[in-house]
Amino acid sequence: MVDFVCGMRVFILIHSNFIVPFWYICEILEMKVKMTKTELFLELAKPNKNGVSRWVKVSEFVGKYKDLQLGNGGSWCRTSSTLAKKYIVEFDKTISSGNSIDRIRLNGFNLQKSFNQNIRQDIKDFYKTQNIANNLLFCKT
Repeated sequence: MVDFVCGMRVFILIHSNFIVPFWYICEILEMKVKMTKTELFLELAKPNKNGVSRWVKVSEFVGKYKDLQLGNGGSWCRTSSTLAKKYIVEFDKTISSGNSIDRIRLNGFNLQKSFNQNIRQDIKDFYKTQNIANNLLFCKT
């Protein structure tokens, strides 16, 4: 692999056959290491071995953690989320006026069996092979 500069652009020559812009390789590498929102919150909150974390202020959702911002009520921390299926998620709305979430913390592991709304794969596979016209019910009014 050889790097060479053309004007202000940096390219990487791979096996003498392909010239790839450096920015493209950076994008690919960044995509591979991009963390989920659950992983980001766990990194920020640092829960202990009992699943209890500190209170995390929503004002901390900047920089690396900007994807955690609660634009539409925080889909990543709702009761149906991956995070809430594993941890007990608590919200604090007492700091600011209104109903907005000010802080979030984990208060132990969620030991309740969560309801799964996903359709089982065998059911999906069955209906993929069916003729749609045969499965429709026509109602006359």
